Amino acid sequence: MACIDLMLLFSNKLSGLPIFIILFAIAFGRASAQGPAKTDFAKNQDQKYTLYQVVTDAVRSDSLLRRVVHFLKKEKATAIKQTDSSITCTGVFTVAKRALVSAQPEALVSFSFQLESKSGRYRFWLTDFITTPYKRNRYGQFEPEPGVRLPLEQEPGSLNRKSWEARVKSVEAASRQFAARLRTAVSEVISAPLPKKRLDVKKDEW
Repeated sequence: MACIDLMLLFSNKLSGLPIFIILFAIAFGRASAQGPAKTDFAKNQDQKYTLYQVVTDAVRSDSLLRRVVHFLKKEKATAIKQTDSSITCTGVFTVAKRALVSAQPEALVSFSFQLESKSGRYRFWLTDFITTPYKRNRYGQFEPEPGVRLPLEQEPGSLNRKSWEARVKSVEAASRQFAARLRTAVSEVISAPLPKKRLDVKKDEW
C-alpha cells in the first residue's frame, strides 16, 4: 500500500511538468548510462559541422597527451601543437563511396582537431571540414582534384543535394571512426619491452 501511495505521489509530481522535460530527463539518463563518451555531430555556433566528444579516463594528463601525439603522427596529422593540457593539429582522411564491385575514393577531407585534458577526463572535437573531390587522371587513377576545396557546410543546388547529403553522412562516419581509434590509443595498456636475456651456450654440456 505504501508503495502504491509513493507511486501516486511521484505521478502527481510529474503531472505538472511539460512532457518534453520528462522525455529529455529519461533520454539523458539513458545516454549517461551507455558509456564514458558523450558525443554529438552537428553544426556548432559558427554553423560548422563538428564532432564533439567528452571521455572519462584515468590516464594521467602527461601520459594521455603523449599517446595522443603519437596517435596523430600515425594518422599523418600536420601542424601538431601541444601545451601542458591541450593539443591542436590539422588532420586528414578519405571518404569512399560504394561502386558496383568495390569502394572507390570520393573525397579527401581535411579538418581541424583540438583536444583538452583535465582531472581524469578529456574532450576533443573535429571541425572545419574541407572536402576535395577525387577524379580520375589520364592514367585512370583517382587523385584529389587540384584547386578544389569545398567546406562541408556548402550546400549545393537541388540537383546535387542527395550526393551532398551522402557525403555529410560519410564524413560523420569517418569522424566517428577516427574518434574511436583515438579513444583506443589513449586507453590501451602499453607494455614495457622485456629485457633481453643472454644465451650462454655450453659446448660440453647439453
